[in-house]
Amino acid sequence: MALIPEQAVLIKNGVKTTVPVSTLQPGDIIEILPGGRLPTDAELVNEFASFDESALTGESMPVERKTGEKVSAGALSIDRAIQMKVISEQGQNAIDRIMILIEEAEERRAPIERFIDRFSQIYTPLIMLVATLVIIIPPLFFAQSWDIWIYRGLTLLLIGCPCALVISTPAAITSALAAATRRGALIKGGAALEQLSSVTKVALDKTGTLTEGKPQVTDIITAETVTEEKLLQFTASVERGSHHPLAKAILAKAQALEINVEPAQNHKAVAGIGVEGYLADKYILVSAPNKISDDILTIQWQQTVKTIENQGKTVVVVLVDNKLLGIIAMQDTLRSDAIDAVNKLQKLGIKTVMLTGDNPLAAE
Repeated sequence: MALIPEQAVLIKNGVKTTVPVSTLQPGDIIEILPGGRLPTDAELVNEFASFDESALTGESMPVERKTGEKVSAGALSIDRAIQMKVISEQGQNAIDRIMILIEEAEERRAPIERFIDRFSQIYTPLIMLVATLVIIIPPLFFAQSWDIWIYRGLTLLLIGCPCALVISTPAAITSALAAATRRGALIKGGAALEQLSSVTKVALDKTGTLTEGKPQVTDIITAETVTEEKLLQFTASVERGSHHPLAKAILAKAQALEINVEPAQNHKAVAGIGVEGYLADKYILVSAPNKISDDILTIQWQQTVKTIENQGKTVVVVLVDNKLLGIIAMQDTLRSDAIDAVNKLQKLGIKTVMLTGDNPLAAE
């Protein structure tokens, strides 16, 4: 629910107004600022834009979308102000559909609960009948005292009543769900909880579960006479102020090495390529390798890039005044507790499977 903003900027007849998300209708044009999340499923109106869809798909790297392509609610706009056309009705966007699935799952009761309910429907009237017979038969047919047998009949009814049995199951399930929640595990109702005892395989999401969900700089390879500090300084200058996860990784690395980063002038995103800007009258371009011509990115450099990409890493090439300064590689890293958790599951005889929306190389 936190992924959906409560307000949106509606554009109507060229006028921008802030309106509640609940008033949006299919066909409305809305504006999303850099770092803002989509309040509803929408189509991109601009020529291109990058989105962080990791919250919904598990894809750790931003995804580029073109005009007319659909983007789900909850996705994060990365690097520019964009216009989107609303395509989902109220209560029908991607996040709403996930919430409905969760609510349906929570309503599914455990098999043991259903059995106890069926059992009590037969057992309770039976106990009441037996208790009534205990009260009536001895005094009527054997001249026994009414006081004693009313007391004994009520005692039988109290002991035999299945209320404790009926209450114990939901109480135990509620307690177990609460205990799991305190440990950070969301179990969707009693039915799922009961199934845990028979689990033989566990499927684990990759991004944010096995990994940190945040790319980190892993390799810095510079051209001759260029230092790592200089390469990072130029790169971080054009990435400064960006919400892009790769930009944040580069800035974090520069900060860790205590490199002074001055913001570049006229820095902007270049459609389908990367980012550019000027620092001390020098033109800086941070680009994807496949957008660089062969006369700049030589065969030797291309082989280096391919080797790194085969390790599941994302590579950016840095040019200053159209001269190659070097390359920087980034990768989502394993969480410190991931290996220990998988090992513990395997010791319990439970096999593990990884699920991811990320690319195969990153998954490997």
